[in-house]
Amino acid sequence: MIESVSSHHPYVHPETGARDQAAVFRYMDASAAAFYRALAARGYFDHGRLLVISDHRAMVPVGAGEHARLGRAALSRIPAFWVGKGVRPGAVDVPFHQADLLETLDRATATEFCGEHGVRDMLAPAETRPRCLYHARGDTRDLVDVFCPDGAGTIRLRGDDTRMVQAEGLGAEQAQAVVDTLNRYRILRDHHQDAWAAKAVGAR
Repeated sequence: MIESVSSHHPYVHPETGARDQAAVFRYMDASAAAFYRALAARGYFDHGRLLVISDHRAMVPVGAGEHARLGRAALSRIPAFWVGKGVRPGAVDVPFHQADLLETLDRATATEFCGEHGVRDMLAPAETRPRCLYHARGDTRDLVDVFCPDGAGTIRLRGDDTRMVQAEGLGAEQAQAVVDTLNRYRILRDHHQDAWAAKAVGAR
């Protein structure tokens, strides 16, 4: 695995030291292309795959054009692409979550696979089971956007009063089920965190 850091703020060119965003991204494009060509020259793509994925969208406000094109999803969408053996060319229209990457890799490398949410495979979108995807927003920390096959909404985190504050295409019962799923996840996460912390203290 490799990670690009030059393409983050404050955009310092690693060779010239210049703070020039455009020049830094040209450097990153050239470096990525050189890495790809080196893999191809070694015959890597005869048996391997390369995944390029962003960890977050650009850390700038959403522009009017981006919002008009993507709506609520403008804060959640990130670019990603695969190349290599067994990757079908073309765009993927099935919505995926970053967490689906682990299940994709597990399914690609295991002799048997049983995912928590059924099949969630970025390399096999036609076989993928639809489900609701959650995104804890970075701009407003108490909001979570949710994207379901039938619609989308925004949840406001407020303890026992956590609730859906905006929704399109989700009925009242489904909206409540979406909130209940998030609350259950948060409770389990806190439980696992407490158990891990207790174990870590005991190990000392």
